[in-house]
Amino acid sequence: MEEQQPTVDHLRRHLAEYSPQLAGGGQCSAAVALVLRQGAEGVEVLFIHRARNAADPWSGNIAFPGGRIEADDDDAMMAAMRETAEEVGIVLERDQLLGRLDDQHGVRINVWVSCYVFVSTATVGATAADEVQHAFWYPLEQLLSSERHGRFAVDWHGEQSLVPAIKLHDDLPVLWGLTYRFISNFFAASAILPATLAACTFK
Repeated sequence: MEEQQPTVDHLRRHLAEYSPQLAGGGQCSAAVALVLRQGAEGVEVLFIHRARNAADPWSGNIAFPGGRIEADDDDAMMAAMRETAEEVGIVLERDQLLGRLDDQHGVRINVWVSCYVFVSTATVGATAADEVQHAFWYPLEQLLSSERHGRFAVDWHGEQSLVPAIKLHDDLPVLWGLTYRFISNFFAASAILPATLAACTFK
């Protein structure tokens, strides 16, 4: 039987019931936003392709909009919302929040990051040229395709590694690292993990 494509209502219901594992003790120093929208052919996910910058440890990677939690931010969610507005021109509201995912700790960088899931009807605005090369919406259905999942070679500041990742387009780097782990958590929290991916460890 063909699997039905996830709907925003399905995602909203399951994310509202999900209890994320949090770092605790205010350990998170950065926050990102996983933004969804209803596209013409189904739910889409917003990604950014980070600009190449020697000062950015995630330079050139596929990521979610987000960044460091600043002293003026009320909380981590506010930081994710602020960074999304700054990086891609999308203003998020608290009532657009669908839920929160597990906090993730960097493997190669000692940082805790939180991730908040929003739904929006906005279009991508002007991107922050010094941080974001470009932003784009990607179909959730394709993101779930087992043909796009595998182990791929990546370059981490001159060090080659074979890592679990998702291949989006030939002209883009693969999606890996913290963003991959958040996406994997999102699949599980939303109860949309296809049977073909159920055996993956996502580590």
